[in-house]
Amino acid sequence: DLISNTGILIGLGLYYLGYIYADPIIGLMIALYILKCAFEIGYDSAQLLLDRELPKHEQEQIHEAALSVPGVIDVHDLRTRQSGSTKFIQLHAVMDGNMTLSQAHDIALSIHSELDKLFPDADVIIHEDPHT
Repeated sequence: DLISNTGILIGLGLYYLGYIYADPIIGLMIALYILKCAFEIGYDSAQLLLDRELPKHEQEQIHEAALSVPGVIDVHDLRTRQSGSTKFIQLHAVMDGNMTLSQAHDIALSIHSELDKLFPDADVIIHEDPHT
């Protein structure tokens, strides 16, 4: 508003000083500025609504957090996406193939807890793979 009002006042002032093309040129510049702002708002809104992969640095944080849990041998098939403000994380955690299901489940809960520290409201799915 401040930019457009200032432009209007400058355009009117220049028009009264004899620069008859100043007003339409400044009006065009204001219209282009408004279109640019509208495009940026529309683009940002569309990005929130569309699913997209999490940035690489966040994927690396997820990978490192999962590997930091004792009992995790490897992490693979990491899949991430964000839809609106919700982040979705899916990964395969490789664990000792001789441990019990209960032990593997406890490790998966620990991974989930570590990821919850980084991304509090993320929807996390962990698949336990046995290492043979």
